[in-house]
Amino acid sequence: MCGTWSRKKREMFLVQMALDVKKAEILKLDEKARRKEDALKRSQQMIDEDFTRFNNFLEANDDKAHKAMRIAEEKTRARQDKQKMIAYIKTKINHVQSDIAKQKEHGDEAIKYRAFLDRLTPQEFKTRMGEQKRARKANRRKAWIEARVAEQTAQMHQEIRDMEAEVTDGLEQLRRRLPKKKYEEEVESRRDEVEK
Repeated sequence: MCGTWSRKKREMFLVQMALDVKKAEILKLDEKARRKEDALKRSQQMIDEDFTRFNNFLEANDDKAHKAMRIAEEKTRARQDKQKMIAYIKTKINHVQSDIAKQKEHGDEAIKYRAFLDRLTPQEFKTRMGEQKRARKANRRKAWIEARVAEQTAQMHQEIRDMEAEVTDGLEQLRRRLPKKKYEEEVESRRDEVEK
């Protein structure tokens, strides 16, 4: 019985030891699992942060791309508008050049006709027309001179009237301030100055 008891005790001891070893292994495995979980959590957090940064980068890149596309479209539109304006201006220039060419052609024809008519026109008619032209020019010059003389004369008469009014006002003020005899002497002396 002693042997069974010690055998049982020994078995219990071995079972207890095996249990303790298993517990220690379980604790080690739990610790290892916890560390792996922490490492996984950190890795997941880093992945999440990287994902967020990458998304932010993509959004910023998209914004830049949209902005660049908008700017490119605006520049393309502006370039097309300028090209349309250039085409319009070139068309206008062509029209103006065409009109100039037509006018030059008409002018050349008019010069030819004038030369032809000058050859056909008798000399006495040309002389008479030249005299009439000179007479009209002289009449216009004479009328202009007369208008200028009339204007100058009117201006001069106005200035004389203004001066007479000033003198009359001055004499009136002088007459009020001075006694009659002194006034007459003063008027006489000023008349002498004016006559000189």
